[in-house]
Amino acid sequence: IKENPLRYYMPHGKQAEFHRAGDVKHRAVFAGNRFGKSQMGVAEDAAWLMGERPWLPKGDPDRIKGIPQRPVKLICVTTDWDMVDSIFTSQRGEGGKLWRALPRGFVKAVRRNHSGAICMVECVNGSLMVFDTVKSFATNPQGSESMDWDGAHFDEPLTEDQYKAISRGLIERGGKDWFTLTPLREPWIFDKFHARDEQGEMMDSSEFMNHWSIRGRTYDNTYLTKADIEDF
Repeated sequence: IKENPLRYYMPHGKQAEFHRAGDVKHRAVFAGNRFGKSQMGVAEDAAWLMGERPWLPKGDPDRIKGIPQRPVKLICVTTDWDMVDSIFTSQRGEGGKLWRALPRGFVKAVRRNHSGAICMVECVNGSLMVFDTVKSFATNPQGSESMDWDGAHFDEPLTEDQYKAISRGLIERGGKDWFTLTPLREPWIFDKFHARDEQGEMMDSSEFMNHWSIRGRTYDNTYLTKADIEDF
């Protein structure tokens, strides 16, 4: 398990649907607390860095669906650097989710920013993962420009301007993006995947080419007990 932890990742039903839609250009999971959004997003990030989803059996076409079979460049955006550390890259205790997903020895080097937070992870196969934050864009909007990406993961709501700045970098590499968040802010994100028809009824994301989304609840996480959820 320590040698290749992602091999033993067991997504619940709706998480599995997200991973199996890996060939879609734009994916989104809109879900409540404790659904497992970040865990699912990190598993997808790690799979892209590795070139496969190792929890799926060899021969399953979804094992590599949508993942470039070469070193990739990913960007992951969350709220601030404290969130990057606490969710993804913490080196305290059991460590961040990214370290608990990648194989032992797979990370070649890390780079830290001026505040000491890990902002880039370099892998032995040449893949790169870069972190950015909503707060960083607010102070320096040009910081997200002029970079090319194979994939972009948005773990928290961001402004449409920041999304546009980052998504420009997906063009040359034919990149994809995925949103794993609770859409309490930035309603443009929800509108990107859903719209109302002439009768005012909400249309499903299947109406939009290259868009896929699913809505989840805390109760979808089958690893939580109903008693604990009810207590919360």
